[in-house]
Amino acid sequence: MKAIKVAWPDGLAESVVLYQRFILDLLIEGGVDYSGFIHNPLKIVSGNAESASDEKYREEAVLWWWKYIDDNGYVRDLQSEMSIRARFAIELLTAVPKSIEDFYELRERFSWVLQLSGKLGVPDDLLAEIVARHFKVSG
Repeated sequence: MKAIKVAWPDGLAESVVLYQRFILDLLIEGGVDYSGFIHNPLKIVSGNAESASDEKYREEAVLWWWKYIDDNGYVRDLQSEMSIRARFAIELLTAVPKSIEDFYELRERFSWVLQLSGKLGVPDDLLAEIVARHFKVSG
């Protein structure tokens, strides 16, 4: 999907929460399955995992996913589905106000998600539908 412009809420914290919900829906509706992983980012972020509300648990999950990338030789791999899935797990887990410093970073992350969602098998029409559901789209 080519880059699109969305209108963000005025506050960064509110925008980050909106972005996190967008990624969560994208992964769930796109059929991305993390059920076989010890740190399922979908369950952690949606609050359905044991210790999900624990910030330390979320941070441990981020470290676990980075180790997964390193251990599987995915550091420079932006092509294989498992590499992309691991990066989306990290993206979802780090989409919290204290992890995103400014709107520039948030827009960059959003652009990255749009560019790489197709590598997860998410159809462009579904991506567009989820974007439109969460954001006001301009241009």
